[in-house]
Amino acid sequence: MKKLLSAVLAAVLSFGGVAAVSASQAPGDTISRGAFVALLYQELGLTGDPQDTPFDDVTAASPYSAAIAWAERTGIVRGDGAGRFFPQDPLTREQAATIMLNFANFSGTGPSGNWQVPLSVRDLAEVSEWAHEGLMFSRINFFIGETSAAGFNPQGSVTNAEGAEWITLLLALE
Repeated sequence: MKKLLSAVLAAVLSFGGVAAVSASQAPGDTISRGAFVALLYQELGLTGDPQDTPFDDVTAASPYSAAIAWAERTGIVRGDGAGRFFPQDPLTREQAATIMLNFANFSGTGPSGNWQVPLSVRDLAEVSEWAHEGLMFSRINFFIGETSAAGFNPQGSVTNAEGAEWITLLLALE
């Protein structure tokens, strides 16, 4: 597993197609919302020309525009409901869990039937209502665990290393 993670991180840090993570960013640096979506897009082998998106803050000039446009069209991301995606904002743990569930549903590897499980994380009250299913999905697939001090830490930022590892695990479901 350590070798796999190292290979994924090397790919992330040398990422050339869509500038999801620059070479100047370390594995422990925070990954942005746009970079996480672009990394998923790139790991799927998808490419595309820059394009407009339905989000006011993601224009065709954005390095993430093709990835974000694809993710919005497929229901993987939604934005804030007021026309913004906030691609440069740090990705939170609950956002990552929800994006991964949405991708799994899109790709046909998501849960079906009566799959929901009780959530017993220490900081459940801090998890946004819209993120509960993403948290359940990430828990049953062992993607995102609790942090030692803070529980699930739903508002905590995701690092480049965590984002790369979680996408690798997610794509292994297929």
